[in-house]
Amino acid sequence: MALYIFYRVGSRNERPGITGISHFFEHMMFNGAKKYGPGEFDRSMEANGAPTTPTRARTSRCTRTGFPRSALELIFDLEADRIQNLSFNPEIVESERGVIASERRNGVDANNFGVLAEQLSAAAFTAHPYQWPVVGWMSDIEAWTLDDLKNHFKMGYSPSNATMVVTGDVTFDEIVAMARSTSSRSRRTRRLRR
Repeated sequence: MALYIFYRVGSRNERPGITGISHFFEHMMFNGAKKYGPGEFDRSMEANGAPTTPTRARTSRCTRTGFPRSALELIFDLEADRIQNLSFNPEIVESERGVIASERRNGVDANNFGVLAEQLSAAAFTAHPYQWPVVGWMSDIEAWTLDDLKNHFKMGYSPSNATMVVTGDVTFDEIVAMARSTSSRSRRTRRLRR
């Protein structure tokens, strides 16, 4: 069984000052939320037979995984938790900022093909958001504020801005029922927290 979730957010939703911020959330979406803390998403997925790195997520101009049918309800619960309650722990934010800065240094700045690809995109997309690299400019990576991060997450990461594709031993009606059940539990939880 496989489940794909595509969020309609990326470079087109960025601007100078916050380039690469969508790529940042590729990392942060696996770093804990209210119910499932740091590392628990990966541990839960792996315990249920799903491979994680390197095929679990990808930022491009998507979260991907495969798992047994018995884990479907868990997957819905994990997704609901991180969409509603993603952690913005400052220590984790800074740690992931460092990971992304390193990714930029190694994949672009210290790589002739990375530099060439970046310059080609900048020339080809002169009046379009795709002119900056998916990973972002180093000056922006270093300057993202917590407010920038929270605003971008709120803008782009919600069920209404996502497309889910599920394949395998499951019916459309089962998926709809599970989504409604998860949504209903989530609304009750939000009401209780207020």
